[in-house]
Amino acid sequence: GRADAADEGGSPGCAEFADVLQVLPAGSLCRKQITRTNALSLEGFLCDYFLTETPVVMSGCIDHWPASTKWKDMKYLRSVAGDRTIPVEVGDNYLAPGWKQELITFNQLLERIQANGNNPLGPTYLAQHPLFDQVVGKKYMRLYPSKISEELYPFEESMLSNSSKVDLDNPDFAEFSKAKNLDFTDCILEEGEMLYIPPKWWHYVRSLSTSFSVSFWWSENNPTNSESDQ
Repeated sequence: GRADAADEGGSPGCAEFADVLQVLPAGSLCRKQITRTNALSLEGFLCDYFLTETPVVMSGCIDHWPASTKWKDMKYLRSVAGDRTIPVEVGDNYLAPGWKQELITFNQLLERIQANGNNPLGPTYLAQHPLFDQVVGKKYMRLYPSKISEELYPFEESMLSNSSKVDLDNPDFAEFSKAKNLDFTDCILEEGEMLYIPPKWWHYVRSLSTSFSVSFWWSENNPTNSESDQ
């Protein structure tokens, strides 16, 4: 997977941790991890993280969401949205060969999720982060600060300028030498946690289990939006 620019809760056991590292890019979870807070106030978030453009993982912010329990029940999801038609993306990422967009029913999306990687079409997900809320399951998140954008070799095309040419899963440091040994911060985002990604920071995301997330983003000229991500 490649990094994209954005417009430790429960720790796994030793065996599980070793398995997780097998599927993550080299150097994961052994450098600076993203700061974690609990029940952070709005004033604290604005002063300590938002205004300073510092990433932070917040817990205790979405515990009251009904989705925290209801979205774990496939029968419930099918009953409330199964027949709805939704746009999805199919493939490892939108730069990968064979990547495409489809219109399918939510039931079909759930069937692909339950395939657990055995889906011949590849990973399928709802398109996605200033605020990234992990509702069900967990994801690995890696962030690179905007100040090192040049070292991540963004594409020249305007439509892809927020995407890196560097494939972190299979990096070619002979071609992209400046991307080697770059500083980053990362974490495993657990259920019920929320991650703030500062503007123009680059992010790499990998699901570590069947998971559902909700992301919110905004700008001065655009009211708050939200989007779901599997």
